[in-house]
Amino acid sequence: MEDFAIVTASSDIYFTLLRGLLDSMAPMLGQVPVHVLDLGLLPNQLEELHDRHIQTVQPGWDVTIKSRKITDRHGHRVHLKSTYRAFTSQPFLPKYVRDAKVIFWIDADAWFQDISVVEQFVAEARRGNLAISIELDRSYSAPYWRLRHQPWELCRGFGLKTGFNLARKKPVNVGVFALAADAPHWGLWQNAARSAYHRYPHERTQQMALQYAVNIAGAPIVYFPATCNWQTWEATPLFDNASGMLVEPQPPYRLIEIIHNAQENKNLLFDVKQTGASGIISGTMRYEEWAPRRQKMRVVA
Repeated sequence: MEDFAIVTASSDIYFTLLRGLLDSMAPMLGQVPVHVLDLGLLPNQLEELHDRHIQTVQPGWDVTIKSRKITDRHGHRVHLKSTYRAFTSQPFLPKYVRDAKVIFWIDADAWFQDISVVEQFVAEARRGNLAISIELDRSYSAPYWRLRHQPWELCRGFGLKTGFNLARKKPVNVGVFALAADAPHWGLWQNAARSAYHRYPHERTQQMALQYAVNIAGAPIVYFPATCNWQTWEATPLFDNASGMLVEPQPPYRLIEIIHNAQENKNLLFDVKQTGASGIISGTMRYEEWAPRRQKMRVVA
């Protein structure tokens, strides 16, 4: 039995996305413990997960948020929903997954093209590092939105001096990461999250707090490339006709190990170019959109 667990979270609305994630990790199901934070799953959905030997637990509000509204990624004030516990619970995951030495987190709207990348993340976590992907890539658009909004968000969460210091550091995305359950990062992350949520409850507060833990408090970190947590809203992948896989849209067209369907509209249609062909594939970035194409390529091969 492996010493790590895979953890994600889902509500009833996200369940089809969760199902795609689980299908994409089929080789590991039954071999590695999988935990789902229950953010409002329906009885039949819970039954389906339990039939697949997946453990579920309902997270609490691990961080007190006094305001009934938070700031979203667009700067708008929105009502605080119970599903936001997916974010507030992240710094406290060892509390919900007590039997794993290493926790590998992946958002339910992400899915694997290469499941072996999990072991690479976990290997770095075993060495005491936070293993996480950088949120920058040569294929991504110029980070105008980041330069415009993020410094001020960080300053409101951590103060002027610390906020501008954090804004100069490498950005990471908390949608995929691995970390040892006894790593000091958790305590640093929890303290930073409590402080930042008190000052400025934001949709990305837990991500900003994690950046504080590694960049200000000095917890060790290793950076995986963007292909290990590809933000589809940042750059549309390319479809490789030879392998049936989604790859980088720039040379050398390397495989994207993890697709993260991270934009708000999970059914958004993308115009995906193809290698060796002039046609465009119009499709979502959901697992079920691309898995049949890969299977078809294997049959043809």
